[in-house]
Amino acid sequence: ETYNIAITSSNRVFLTGTIMFGEPLQALTALEITDEFDLEEGEVFLPQDTNVYLEYIQNEVIFTNLHRFGLSAFFGPADESLVPDKLYLNLSLILGEDDEALFVYYSTRGSFAYIVTINGSIIIWSHDNQITAQMELQPDEILLSHVMGLYFTTNKGRVLFANAAEVNEIIIHDISEDFNIGTNIVQCYVNLNYNEGMNYAILVGENEDIYRVTYDQTTMQFVFENLTAKLKGFGTGEIITVAGTEGLYTYYVADGAFFALYNINIEPLFIPVLKPVVKEYILNEEVTLEDYHHDKYAIIGWTDFDSDREYDETLTLDKDITLIPNFAGYVSIYIDSGYYSYQMNVLEGEVLTRQEIIDKADVPYGMVIADIVDQYGDSFTEQVIWEEDFLNLVLDYADGHFVGLVIVNSDKDILEYKDIFVMDGDSLANPNIEFNIPENINVIGYYQDADLLTPYILDQEVSEDLIIYLCIEEAQKFKVTLNLPGSDKIIYEVLEKSGVDIYELRRLIHIENYALDGIFYDPEFTQVFDYEQVKADLDLYVKLLWERYVRIEFYLYGNLMKVLYEKLTEGGSPADIKMNDLFVLDGVYLDSDFTQQVFTFTDSNVSTLYAQVSQVPGYNLQIIFPEYQELNYQLNNFRGGYFNLRDLINNNLSNHSTSYQIGFDLYFDAEMQNQVEYDIEFYDNMTLYVDIRDELVSIMFVGEDVTIHAYHCAGQDFDISNIYRLLAYYDESKNWQIYGTYNDPTYLNEYQYGTPIYSPITLYIQLSSNDFAEISVTIVGWNINFNIYQEEMGLYQYLIFNRLQEIGFAPSEFDYAIYTDEECTTPYDYHTVSDGEHLYIQVTPRNQVRLIIEFPELDIPPLVIYLNQGDQYYSYLVSEYLQDYYFGFSISVYVYLDDTFQTPFSGLVDQNLTVYADADIRPMIYVRIFAPFTGLDGQTFGLEAGQSISIQTIEETGQFVNVNGIYLDPECTVPYTATPIMETTCLFIKISN
Repeated sequence: ETYNIAITSSNRVFLTGTIMFGEPLQALTALEITDEFDLEEGEVFLPQDTNVYLEYIQNEVIFTNLHRFGLSAFFGPADESLVPDKLYLNLSLILGEDDEALFVYYSTRGSFAYIVTINGSIIIWSHDNQITAQMELQPDEILLSHVMGLYFTTNKGRVLFANAAEVNEIIIHDISEDFNIGTNIVQCYVNLNYNEGMNYAILVGENEDIYRVTYDQTTMQFVFENLTAKLKGFGTGEIITVAGTEGLYTYYVADGAFFALYNINIEPLFIPVLKPVVKEYILNEEVTLEDYHHDKYAIIGWTDFDSDREYDETLTLDKDITLIPNFAGYVSIYIDSGYYSYQMNVLEGEVLTRQEIIDKADVPYGMVIADIVDQYGDSFTEQVIWEEDFLNLVLDYADGHFVGLVIVNSDKDILEYKDIFVMDGDSLANPNIEFNIPENINVIGYYQDADLLTPYILDQEVSEDLIIYLCIEEAQKFKVTLNLPGSDKIIYEVLEKSGVDIYELRRLIHIENYALDGIFYDPEFTQVFDYEQVKADLDLYVKLLWERYVRIEFYLYGNLMKVLYEKLTEGGSPADIKMNDLFVLDGVYLDSDFTQQVFTFTDSNVSTLYAQVSQVPGYNLQIIFPEYQELNYQLNNFRGGYFNLRDLINNNLSNHSTSYQIGFDLYFDAEMQNQVEYDIEFYDNMTLYVDIRDELVSIMFVGEDVTIHAYHCAGQDFDISNIYRLLAYYDESKNWQIYGTYNDPTYLNEYQYGTPIYSPITLYIQLSSNDFAEISVTIVGWNINFNIYQEEMGLYQYLIFNRLQEIGFAPSEFDYAIYTDEECTTPYDYHTVSDGEHLYIQVTPRNQVRLIIEFPELDIPPLVIYLNQGDQYYSYLVSEYLQDYYFGFSISVYVYLDDTFQTPFSGLVDQNLTVYADADIRPMIYVRIFAPFTGLDGQTFGLEAGQSISIQTIEETGQFVNVNGIYLDPECTVPYTATPIMETTCLFIKISN
């Protein structure tokens, strides 16, 4: 299509015509942009032919005038913001009275104008800025032409280049002078290569030499070349003239034949070891692409980066082109050995050999590859690889011997045993053989006998199964002394070379009613201790703060609302008291008359505090979706506090989407700079901004008297449950029934669920509905009202329960009751609810109660637990508490209501209560079981002192089977006779076969 630009004698520009915007296979939308020709007195249109050519490029409409006035206008995607005044530029407001525009370029996308005048002025103008530069023209010198507003030719044979890359500055370069061309330039044409970030001009001199000048926008340097010799190698070798510029390509004529210089850009995407290649060719020259083949990577074809056109071995150039090599695809071969697995990537069509697999396998010491088999069990030798495959390495033990390493102390007590496999001809000195001896152990020596008399030399060849003894001793121990307030101390021993940190030490500090505030190097508590590699005895100082559970009575508007037991710490403040999000703490007092306010906790003897609270006011939370304004919403009277905003926004998006999850980021500001953590605490009105990360497409659902607009994540599918969710949000007062979903309003072409959606669609649904009963609900005393909808039958109490949770009445902190009258005297009796019924909810905060668990037979302080009234206590809490005092012991506990252990405690706590624990605590010993010369790891059994161990006990774990004897020595010569075991020890077993 052709459109017209009209330029008047007053330097005003008009554009006329109608532009059609649209995607393929979709209806086109017409946008009328005709401006009225409101000419001023004496103003006339100039008679130039100013046709404009339209090109549709990636959702942008580009108008380019190739004639003398050089007007270009760039537009973004079509929408209502594209209005005629964006195309209108009154040059008389920019130019002086004696000047006249020669070239005009206006970008609506960038909102600036680029103007060149007959006097050589260059003006870059925007609504809030103007940059001006002046070309130094010689007497009687005038501008003849320009190319893209970059290069200018004059009647004096000069070529000027305007560079506006610098901030607020335009630099004018005289190319003729810069390179001392030695001839007048008579013509200038330009080629822009956007992919390379370069642009160049072709210059023709009076001597018919052809020059190319390139400006590199990265280095901001010119490169000058004389192309005459290169071009004369074609045709008759004589350059006649430059024919003109077509699009982005400069053509020349030699004996009537067109030719031009073109680039092939080889861009090996995803193969970083290959470098991009750029070569230059002549128009219509046949190029053999096999020149670009690579020894390491198989190239099986080429793809044009811009058009996706495929090439094989040759192509004939008629344009600049970027080619992407099509490499033979990689095929994954997955190899498993039973011990480990790995993956080999093989080029499609390549031969994979057995030896290549063996060379890449990382076989553990002592193992060999006995075979390689495919997934069907057939032996693998070699194969041409075309598709994914699975292979298995069959590993076997190498020929060799087991060395039983018995680890003992200087008293010859056996501490540990391990089998070490040594291959034939090898010794224990091989660095691939791992002993795994801890760093804080000192090795005394290796011996051939249990009496540690005859040393064993590690570098001697192992020719048979044998047992050797490793004698060790613990590294030197150092004392870490924790100095407590007063004269008490805690001594902690640390092995040489070991480190100790504050987390390890704080487990040692159990001071009733005190909390650890820090560990320090000095008694003044100025140098904080965190971690140290202990190399000598160390003195540290412990700072403690008193810590008490205090009963706190909370009063709402003068009435006792709730009782809690809060752990308060010395130096703390009322801000440390954790509040439910529905309430705000107004003040804490020592007396019930609220006269002695507490600001810092300093008195450890206070047992009860009195707190005044008030209801948290409702706030307005506004959520803005800048790209999808119809999703904006506001929550009024929204309760503040600690809130999960991600869930809140996800729930709202699900009401407008057929996708279950939409990716988004959340910000405090419209510029999307200050991101929000999804769990935040707020107590004020707030506006937040949502940036949708996923690509969304529009779905319209149309039914009788129902139209729902929703969004969908491109490329996903959906099912009918998503439509039901949208209908429930559209009108929750109705019970909807869908009978069918169709692509057309005649209900003939049924929609297929499970089809991925990539572009906007409209679907038509056959449905019916009937009204639910509407029940009004009031939370008494809170000024909160809401409606629920259900069938006329017994009340669905979960609907009320869910709403209460949404509002903030957590079931662990509140009890609620349902009444039929506002005075809350007549409880709801589970009758059938009807439309228009009104129910009333009384919400009661749950008090905390204190459970004290005494240990009459143990010398430890009682365990104090605080629970919500009516909660169940869990016995594991007692076991965990006892582990702090009796770590490594066998513990069993039974709890009673009396200290004579007669009446068992049920666990229900509905009032302050003291109970008594009967704790059976027995030291644990550990037995390590080893099977010499099997290569199996040892296994540890925990026993109470005095118990014995049997073959049945050992076999029950499944680690060892077919056990036919237990022994006291690694040579398995002295049987174990099921005698009681009184200390941690090691035993050895024989296994059949």
